[in-house]
Amino acid sequence: MILLLLALHLYITWNARSLISDIVNEESHGKIRIEFGNIGIRYFHPPAIDARDVQLELLDSTGRHAVYTISIGRLYLSMHSLRSLLSQQKFLVEQIVAESPSIQVFPQYKPKKKVGNSAIVFELGNVYEALDRIANKLEVKKIRIARGDFAIDDFQPDHTPARIRDIDLRIDNFKAPSRGGTEPSKFMYTDNIGLNTGRLELLFPDGRHGLSY
Repeated sequence: MILLLLALHLYITWNARSLISDIVNEESHGKIRIEFGNIGIRYFHPPAIDARDVQLELLDSTGRHAVYTISIGRLYLSMHSLRSLLSQQKFLVEQIVAESPSIQVFPQYKPKKKVGNSAIVFELGNVYEALDRIANKLEVKKIRIARGDFAIDDFQPDHTPARIRDIDLRIDNFKAPSRGGTEPSKFMYTDNIGLNTGRLELLFPDGRHGLSY
C-alpha cells in the first residue's frame, strides 16, 4: 500500500511538472523555458503545487539568448482539483503566488530593428503577451507577487544595473470574457489591482542619474 501511494505521488509530481512545461512552451511558441527545483504536492483542499527555485528564461527571436530571466524562490499554484489533472490532463489554477521573484533584463539581446527604450518596451510587450496566454490557458483567477525585484543590466563595466526592489502586486479576478481573437487585456476586467513598493533609490545604468521616492 505504501509503495502504491509513493508511486502515485511520483506520477502526479512528474505529470504536473511535464504539463506545466508543455503549457509554457506551447503558449509562448517556444520562447519561454521553465525549470524547477523541488516540487511538492498538497492533496488536501485546496490542492496545490508548491515549487521551489523556479527559473524561467525568455528567449530572443533566435531562440539562443535569454532576453529576460525570472527566478522565483517559491511558486505556489492553488488548483481547482486534482481530478482534472489526473483524468483530463488539464491543469486549472485558482491562484498563483510568486514569492521573491527576480526579473533581470539583458538589453544587449534586444531586436536590432528596435533601439533605445523602444526595444525594451517591445520585448516587455512580448513577455506580457506570452504570460497572458499562459495565464489564460491555466484559467488563473488570482495572482500575487511578493517581494519582487526588477533589474536592467547591460553588463557595461562602468554601468550599475537599474533596479527596483520590494515589489508587491495583487490581481483579483484575473479573467476576461471570451471574444474570439479580439479579446482585450484581462486587466480591463480585473476587480482589484494593488501595487506597492518600498522606499526606493533607483540608480540608472550610467551611474550618474537616479530616481528616489
